[in-house]
Formats: sequence, structure tokens, C-alpha cells
Amino acid sequence: MSTAGGPRLAGIGRTGDSDIVLCMDAHDAGSYPGEPTTNLIAYPHYTGATLDTGQTGTNAGWGATWVYEISEIPGPNGTLVRALSIELTVVVSPFIYSCNGAPYNVTGINSQYAAMTSGTEYTASCWAKVERVGGGSHTDENHIYFTGAASYGTASTTVNPEWTHISATLTPGVTGNYRLAHYFYSAAIGDKIWFTMPQIEQKGYATPFVRSQLLDFSQQGYWARPASTNLMIHGDVGSGSSFEDSSPSKHTITAVGSVAHSATKSKFSGGSIYFDSDLLTIPTSSDWDFGTADFTVDLWTNVDSGSIQDDTFFSTLPGGASPVGLCLSLRQTEPFSLGIYTSIGYLGNGSVGNYTARAIYTNIWYHIALVRADGVFYFYVDGTNVGTVSGYTSLNLDTDQPFYMGRFYTNSGGYYLNGFMDEIRVTKGTALWTHPFTPPTRRNRSAPVVDLSGHHQGGNFATTDMTDTKTNRRGQVIEPVASAVWDFDGTDDFINLGKMVDPATTIGTNGTMCLWINPAVVDTSDYIWSKNVSSSGTTYIICKFTANDYVEFRMYGSWGWGPQIYTGVISPNTWTYIVCTWYTDGYALYKDGVLADSAVESGIWGGAGSTEIWLGENDSNDASQPFQGKMGAVALYKSSLSATQIKQNFNSQRSRFKV
Repeated sequence: MSTAGGPRLAGIGRTGDSDIVLCMDAHDAGSYPGEPTTNLIAYPHYTGATLDTGQTGTNAGWGATWVYEISEIPGPNGTLVRALSIELTVVVSPFIYSCNGAPYNVTGINSQYAAMTSGTEYTASCWAKVERVGGGSHTDENHIYFTGAASYGTASTTVNPEWTHISATLTPGVTGNYRLAHYFYSAAIGDKIWFTMPQIEQKGYATPFVRSQLLDFSQQGYWARPASTNLMIHGDVGSGSSFEDSSPSKHTITAVGSVAHSATKSKFSGGSIYFDSDLLTIPTSSDWDFGTADFTVDLWTNVDSGSIQDDTFFSTLPGGASPVGLCLSLRQTEPFSLGIYTSIGYLGNGSVGNYTARAIYTNIWYHIALVRADGVFYFYVDGTNVGTVSGYTSLNLDTDQPFYMGRFYTNSGGYYLNGFMDEIRVTKGTALWTHPFTPPTRRNRSAPVVDLSGHHQGGNFATTDMTDTKTNRRGQVIEPVASAVWDFDGTDDFINLGKMVDPATTIGTNGTMCLWINPAVVDTSDYIWSKNVSSSGTTYIICKFTANDYVEFRMYGSWGWGPQIYTGVISPNTWTYIVCTWYTDGYALYKDGVLADSAVESGIWGGAGSTEIWLGENDSNDASQPFQGKMGAVALYKSSLSATQIKQNFNSQRSRFKV
């Protein structure tokens, strides 16, 4: 399997029999979901505003009058978007449109506001175009800016009859609510100005819009792109009572009792997981240490008619007053509500009490999400908020407990779930939703950096600012796409590919790693990739820069450390194709499709072991020499590619990287 719309890579079977275990490409729309970010605008699709034309508005302070329209029209990427237009009926210069009234806002919803903190950098962006009737110069006079508590920043772009992206960056001097606004010079009566995809982000530059997954503009869709997926259990991965974590964390999942894959009821193709007073257990991990920060746990469920109050979806909570943990359970009787129980009891406040609205019936599939954002807990059923709990901003949910699916306490029985679950996901550090949304309509691809090999590997970002992309005027990633990359800043950026412990994908005695790299600098000992814990284990792999601006590749096996092999000179700010391959009696290193060096050993390499693979850094016990520069595509095979296959793969993408 190759990247969608991309080249066919050598070493990938055409009949489903494939040796590729990881295939990631920064340019692929499916593989590259965009840099992790959150759109601070709550309703970026003008949610709640009625589709309408011919409504009038005024701005008395600037003497402007207009007619506005909200319609679903072809957007920057060619698909339908909900867009707002303003048609001038009186000429003023400048023409000001501020987003604090209809149609931007509807009753009870300040849909274009974002709460911003003094001294913090933010960027606002949107797409705009103009239908001109003539009369104005329209040159470099389309402006976007912040307005609100005290100060604003501004940026301008050429008014264009086609969609144009525009952004402005601001570091406010006063904490408060800010909103988007626009102004224009030399506009003519009858000119119609369209806006869509408004976004405010807490960073110093704009990234691609966080858009809805469906053409359902009454719902918000995803409002964030996470940096990590910390647990992902698919109902169609594994069989019987064998379960796998498809996230890069690759947690070990143990079935207790008769919990098993089932085809009896399934939300998506391939089956689900049936719980019959039994459970799945996952060992203690920092992935469950939510602390006081944001997180999201979401899943699909269909509970049996035998379900009762306190039957539990997930838990990190032991019996007793400590240590801290939490569980998400059914409450009341059918239709059930939801509740979260911690070491201080059920959480609740105000009219919510200690449970949500009653929304869950038996024998029906529901998407359930528990979200914590800025200390507030949100409960969602099928994308609808059924309860909100505030007042617990200091509640620390770090835990030393395992993660249980299907039972209330981690250390005692009782209150088991009876029914089905699927697509069980933990996202630490990101509140995916704080407003109504469209539930996922397909299986999640398991990580922010998506693996297209079919083996659910993927990778998590170490930080939230390590990717880079450019888009064309319609919002699509540019093709050829050498500008769509993972951008490593040389300080703390890397991509964690996990442990690859699934037997079907584990790299062993034979394997190949292929990478397109573009280093900003070629510094000695900066790591390109590694599978290397320096203080433990018996199998290591390191690939790094060394003296004379070479790439060094070296392995540790039954022979101890093998010899260092090198590529020859690597130039900074130049794309280079690096391939590391290993086999029963040695290993080899290729540069731009040509063999550069090789080593022969009398023993054999011991296999991949259980350590993680990192891109851009050495593994966790020696994190001190990060890569600085860009990577564009990575593929990992559990076989040793031949020289012919390596050359074929190089030729298939060299034009993209201008090599």
C-alpha cells in the first residue's frame, strides 16, 4: 500500500501480502492531518445562523450599510462550505465589518470570539474573495484584524476574485475576548465580499483550518488536531480474545473473562468488542496521568438490556479514598445518564447534580466522549453536550493505576459493563471538543502522523509546533509537495513511532528504513532515527550525522557493536534519500538510491526488541542530539529491500524532492 495518489513503492505486495509495516508521508492528505492545533473560535462554520439572503446590517460608527448572505458554496478546496458574504449598499472608505453582531453571532452565542491572554501570541486567519462590480482599485486593501479588549493586529492581502488566505498575528496587552474584523478601501456599491473558515490559534502563524468532517453545517466537527493518540483499540484489529493497541504507545492489552471480538453488533465494518461482565486491562502508564491538563476519552458503545447504574466504560480508580483516579459510568435507569467518579466521589455542580441528562437507551449505538478543557468536564452523547461540570480546576488526575475497560474499580470486582464497545481512544493533552460536534463517521487512523501501511502504527508528535505545510489558494496541500514536511527545530522535536510489537509488523533479523531528509545543519551526532536505549536491552540501531558531514549507520547484535558505515558528504538544505537495510549477516547504507557502504558480521542481529523507534532523536535514555531540518516521507519494512528496489523507490519520488 502506498500513499494515496503517490508512487507505488517497491517491496509492497500487490495482493495484500506486504512487507511494509510503516508508511508515512507528510504530503498525503490522509497521512498528514496538519500541525497539531486548536481553533479557539467556538463555531467556525457560523453555526446557528440561518442560511439566508437579503438581510441587512449597519455599522453606525462607520456609516456603512450592507446586505449579508449566509450560503453553502464551493469553498477553497472545492467542497461545499458555509460562507458569509457582505454586499455594500453605501460607499464608505474604509468599509468596516466587525464580527460582534449578526450574522456572525446568534442569540446566546458569541461565535467568533476567542478568550486571549495578555502576553501570549495568537494568529487569526480566514479565507476571503470578492465578487466585483467595478469601481474600486482593490489593490492590497483587504484587511483582517483583531478587535476587542484593548489592542489589535492587522494584516492585508490583495483582494482576489478567487479564494485567498489571509492571517494576522497579535500579542494582546490586555486579557479579554477578541474577535475577527475586516476592513476595505476603495470598495464599490454592489461589491460582495465572502468569508469562510475563520480560525484563531494560540501560535505565531496560521495553520490549515480545522474543518468539519461532514457537510453538516449544523454541527461543528473536530475543533482540534491532537499532538498524540495514547490509546486506540479497534474492534476490527485482532481476533477472539486477542486485542492490540493501535496507537504508537503499543500498550499491552489483556482480556479477563470472556471479553472478545464480536460480529453480532458492529458500528463499523469488521466487528466490535463484547463485554459480558468481564474486562480489558492495560498496565500503569504515564499516558493515564492526566494531571490538571486537558484530555479526551471517547468511544462507541451499545449497552445490553441487562445494564444497570454504575456499569462502567473505563476506570483508573481503585477502591478507597486514594490514590486518585476516575471512571466513567452509567447512572440512573434507562434512559441512562453518565457520571464520573473519582477518589472524592461523583463530580457535579449546579443543576447537573452528579449525573448528566438522560440520553442512553439499550441496544442502540452511541458515541460517548468525556472531555476536560481548562478544568471543565464536558460529557457528549452523539456530539450533543449532555452535561458540564466545572469547579475542579485543581483536581489532579495523575494516577499509579492501570487502565481498565468494563469495570468500576481497578482493584475489586463489581459494576461490569454488559454490551459492546468500539474505537476506544485516549487523547492526552488535547480537548477535542467543547461544543456540539459531528461524531466520527469512520474508524480513527490511530495517530496524528498516520500510517498508511494498514498496520495501524503511526506516530505521535513530541511537541505541537514541529510540522510545516503550504497550501495553494484553494486550501489543498501543494502538489508537487516538497513543501509539506515535518519540521524539526533542533531542540525538542521528534516523532515517536512506538514499539512495533505486533508480531505481524515487528521488524526482526531483516528490515529496511527509508527516509527523505533535508537537514538545516549537519552537526556531528545529531540523530536522524534510532531504536536505541543505551542503558538496557541487547539490540540497538542508530543513524546519525558524524564527522566530515556523513551519515553513520550502526547496529548492535549478538556480535556487540558492529562497524560504523557511512554515506559520504551530506549537504545541508538539500533533500537526500537515506536507506538503512539489515539482514542475517550484516547491514548496508544507501544514499540517493546508490549503495554507499556495508558491513558483514559472523553473527546475526537479535531483532527489534521492545524499544521505541524515534524519528529525529535518539531513544529515551540518551535524548540530547536532536535532528534539525525537515523530513518528507518515511517507510519501514520487515524485509531487506534489494538494491534494485531501493533504486526504484528513489526514482519514484526524486522529482518531487528535486533530486
